[in-house]
Amino acid sequence: MTRILVATSIIFTALSTLVRADIPTGSNGFTFVWGDDFNGGPNTAVDSNNWQFDLGTGYPGGAANWGTGEFETTTNDIENCYQDGNGNLRIVPLRDSSGGWTSARIESVRDDFKAPLGGVMAIEAKIQLPNVAGDAAAGYFPAFWMLGTPFRNNYKNWPEVGEFDIMENVNGINKVFGTLHCGNSPGKLLFNRTFGNEQLHKANS
Repeated sequence: MTRILVATSIIFTALSTLVRADIPTGSNGFTFVWGDDFNGGPNTAVDSNNWQFDLGTGYPGGAANWGTGEFETTTNDIENCYQDGNGNLRIVPLRDSSGGWTSARIESVRDDFKAPLGGVMAIEAKIQLPNVAGDAAAGYFPAFWMLGTPFRNNYKNWPEVGEFDIMENVNGINKVFGTLHCGNSPGKLLFNRTFGNEQLHKANS
């Protein structure tokens, strides 16, 4: 069986103590095919050969507020998304003097990831979430996910294009969620996981 590995490392919001998130090079029979360890200098932009920004409040012609009801404006400003010089990417939400929010959404330029015929594909990321809770966490929605390639430049064919929500966290609660979306909306909840608990809780199997 052929196995391929896609890997990266991301930090959501600014934190004081970080561990360098080097990407794996392949193990357990997997062959590494693509990744980004964000090893640029301090306060530098992501590699435009690997990443592109989603800007504004929705895809052109797509659902408003990115289809999730979020109200920030996403930008390509260095303050919202930058490499920190220690092998990490930081995605930072910011509030301006008028109360408006900005953040960043990036997606890979490459769009041909798939398991080889008769094989499997693994997608890995090392992600540190915001250390916030209670009222201060209201509105946080960090996520790591993949969409089917036909969604790009169409934006109206969800969910039949397929979506892997690999990690989502809402309002700073002590859980992460994974969901598969396919021909039916809203999708199937695969698991929720409490931080610090190695048990994987399956739901709606």
